[in-house]
Amino acid sequence: MLFKSRDLLIGQRTQLLNALRGHFGEVGTVVPKGPHEVKALIGKVMTAEKAQALPEAMRAALRPLVVALFTLNDAIAHLDKEILKVHRANETSRRLATVPGIGTLIATVLTATVTDPAWFSGGREFAA
Repeated sequence: MLFKSRDLLIGQRTQLLNALRGHFGEVGTVVPKGPHEVKALIGKVMTAEKAQALPEAMRAALRPLVVALFTLNDAIAHLDKEILKVHRANETSRRLATVPGIGTLIATVLTATVTDPAWFSGGREFAA
């Protein structure tokens, strides 16, 4: 449930980021994809400086989106901490995390979803 909730919140965060980028694109401000690229837009929405030159109506419309974005980021961080707690409490997950290319999240997902590796006839079936 932790992973599905986290996945849902990440999808919602992506929707908000795309909405912010799209709204700014309507007024001629184009920003590349990626959460780190939107930080400049967030600053324009949240500050009332004359140098930013955003109409108050636009800022009023976008401010709730930015607040929701901050809330989602906090919720995702909270779920990440919960997943880390589960990872640290599970010996199998900790062992899986030692494999190159497998981190905390993947190790915990594997431990939660594959309770009995004997279900698979081999590595190829597991990978599929």
